[in-house]
Amino acid sequence: MAVVALLFGDGGTTLLAVTWTWTTIATILFVLRTWYASREPSKEHASFFGIRWDYAAVTIAYAAALASEITTTVGYRMAYWTKPLLESLKEVVPTIVLSNVVAYVSMIFGRFAIIALLLSLQGTAYRQWRISLWIVGGAQAMVLFSHIIITICQCNPPRKLWDLEVPGNCHLQVFSQKYGYASGSVGAFADFYLAIYPAIFIIGPLLKLPPSLRVGVCIILGGGLVAGIAGIVKMTCINDVKQLQKDYARFVMWQLTEAWFIVIFGTIPTVKPFFLAMGRGLKSIGTRLISTGGNYKSSKQHTQSVASGTGTSGSKMAHKPTLPRSTSEVALTDLSVMGKMERDSLDDERNGQWHDAENGHASQRRW
Repeated sequence: MAVVALLFGDGGTTLLAVTWTWTTIATILFVLRTWYASREPSKEHASFFGIRWDYAAVTIAYAAALASEITTTVGYRMAYWTKPLLESLKEVVPTIVLSNVVAYVSMIFGRFAIIALLLSLQGTAYRQWRISLWIVGGAQAMVLFSHIIITICQCNPPRKLWDLEVPGNCHLQVFSQKYGYASGSVGAFADFYLAIYPAIFIIGPLLKLPPSLRVGVCIILGGGLVAGIAGIVKMTCINDVKQLQKDYARFVMWQLTEAWFIVIFGTIPTVKPFFLAMGRGLKSIGTRLISTGGNYKSSKQHTQSVASGTGTSGSKMAHKPTLPRSTSEVALTDLSVMGKMERDSLDDERNGQWHDAENGHASQRRW
């Protein structure tokens, strides 16, 4: 009990309840993503032996986050063992260190998975800003890898960290904890940048969507803001280095929350039914807001198509194709299709039309 009180305080139960909830959600989404990826493999995107880069990266991120979750749980259970304090520390502390290390690995590859997805969606537009994605990804990777090395080597020899009987020193222990501010700040900035990036720079594919769906895509892709907020809250747990042990459960809870939400919001856009359901919900809300304004002809047509489904003007729309829905279904079913559409239109201007029924507007769709 002494080890549990020393390392986790009274927050161990909350830690496991919260983080295993995120684990369950992420696991469901990852399994669905894997299933749909196997059913509909994509050949038009850069891949590693037929596996898309974003899927390969998120697989590593998920595996690392799951390993961190398991080792945290094992370490917490081991802390309950009735053994002498020094002997318990020899078993519990290495498990905790391993949990931290693999959590950092999960964050690194989780953000690279989002970067790969954004690059696939963006296509060839705004080439200079595509480089910024790699800069952000490389910066957060270098900072977190440095944090991993500092965490492992904060004591000399490293075993001194969990075996107090070994002669040596831990001169970098305080620096390691303070370095958490740097790694946490860079990680939070990366999460915020990747969250707002779609709304600013992925202009081409988004302009092809109705306004309501455009907002929905940005909201879903921007869900990574939650991970950034979790990273900021995590840093507040390092205010007092001497009291870190007492608040370790809260620190780990927010660290795993950040790692899991990177995986979750990096997976949602590629899980077709889930993304489609969210997109339709946001589309319905947005359509109602747009229809009240009546400022644009396209919004009026879209309002009539919605009204026809309720029986108010179904006879008028019986012989008209539901063009907005066709375009939206394509975009929501697979986000990567939007990026491919943009690349195809850049290669051949004649491919700028989305549907045969839109021939009257084809001349206006020039990139």
